[in-house]
Amino acid sequence: MKYSITLTPRAAKDVEGLVQKARKSVYAALTLLEDHPRPPSAKSLKRDLAGNYRMRVGDYCISYSMDDQARMVTV
Repeated sequence: MKYSITLTPRAAKDVEGLVQKARKSVYAALTLLEDHPRPPSAKSLKRDLAGNYRMRVGDYCISYSMDDQARMVTV
């Protein structure tokens, strides 16, 4: 069962502000998170951000949290 991806207003604005090539790469990575919310390339964050993850996409970093019970990823 797939996870749903939710972008915060800030994340949506940041993604839309990217050049087209970078935006496509970020959206492709977000699509992959629907099936695999913990890919091998994702790093678990520590301290104040424990429970959140980050994933590199080219020159950009996607920071996200997951709710396994609701099957939701929030960027």
